[in-house]
Amino acid sequence: MSHIEDDTLRALYRNQLTGAEARAVLDHLHQCEECRRRAVIVTDSAQRMKDVLEIWKQEDDQESVPRRLPFAKIATAAAAAAAAILLAVLMVRKPVDRPTAVEANRPLQQHSTVRAAEWNDVIQNTLQAGRIDPPQEWLALQSDTERYRDMSATNHGSESITLDPDNAIVESTRPHFTWSAIEGATYVVTISRKLDNIVKSEPLHETSWTSTVDLTRGATYSWQVAAQRGATTTILPAPPSPPSRFTILGQDATRTLDRARAQAPNDHLLLGILYARYGLKEEAIRELEAAKETKLLASVRDWRRQPRDKVF
Repeated sequence: MSHIEDDTLRALYRNQLTGAEARAVLDHLHQCEECRRRAVIVTDSAQRMKDVLEIWKQEDDQESVPRRLPFAKIATAAAAAAAAILLAVLMVRKPVDRPTAVEANRPLQQHSTVRAAEWNDVIQNTLQAGRIDPPQEWLALQSDTERYRDMSATNHGSESITLDPDNAIVESTRPHFTWSAIEGATYVVTISRKLDNIVKSEPLHETSWTSTVDLTRGATYSWQVAAQRGATTTILPAPPSPPSRFTILGQDATRTLDRARAQAPNDHLLLGILYARYGLKEEAIRELEAAKETKLLASVRDWRRQPRDKVF
């Protein structure tokens, strides 16, 4: 009996095989003790391999062929204990027939991803609504009431400057900042919360910078760039323009996204809806484009068309 290559075992572990490919590998593992032992060693995860086999058993009981095997977020286990767990699962698994050629080549339907019940409810409710409106946290950032700025500097030459993030919700607690260049300038970035400076960069020659401290989840910050060129300092955005602000995604929303990405990493529709619900506009657009959900995509792209004076 020929054995399964290590790369194929790793692909099974990483959920990179089709349903038919995974079924063939798992049939072999049921019969081959050597490959079972190597499967645990090369993946270094007994629990995840156990999950693979349990899911396969459930799919067999339902007489269906899985499109891909869904995985939960699991912890790493020692190889010695892993072999015992994996072998025990295989011993209790009932024999099944391999899929027919028709089943193995069955065309995949769009959005046929196996989902947990909680995700099905989210998706069905959103599809029935036919649009995704911006959350209040995102709308609050579109207000131009806050005016924190260093008013001592000039605003000369800053009319065409763009900054990112600009009135947006970001997921990372150490956001990455970019801005348009001013020829010959050096830059200092300042992040503030209300009237307190939280962190300031060293002088930069590049037009990007990542925060060196973790910011607070759920909190809203302002940021600005002081561009120094000779004796002239230019503040970006220039007063009296509204400040560039951002909110760090809250802890509960972050946990929900982490759970969804672990359970359904390739479910673009689900991730697009969740990103939009939490105000992560650019991430939502990317996922909804991949899901080819044009109606929902158009509603998210339309968010910025709402005039600021009509936000509240």
